[in-house]
Amino acid sequence: MFYHVSTYEDAEKLQKDMNTLNKWSTEWTWLINAEKCKCIHYGYNNKQYDFYMGNERIKPTHEERDLGAIITETLDVTK
Repeated sequence: MFYHVSTYEDAEKLQKDMNTLNKWSTEWTWLINAEKCKCIHYGYNNKQYDFYMGNERIKPTHEERDLGAIITETLDVTK
């Protein structure tokens, strides 16, 4: 899930969508493992809100590997 969050209201919208996704996954017994989820806060003036999947806080990270590429919070991409 990707959102441009610049205000508290934007963060609330993202959290609402995450709650909807979590509810859907619970109803269809296709549970999401929140411990494997990560949150990258892009940009220099990011307020870095906390987000939750169910009752579990999504852990923030400075970089994440996706399909062999490492993407950082400054949008640097390396292999």
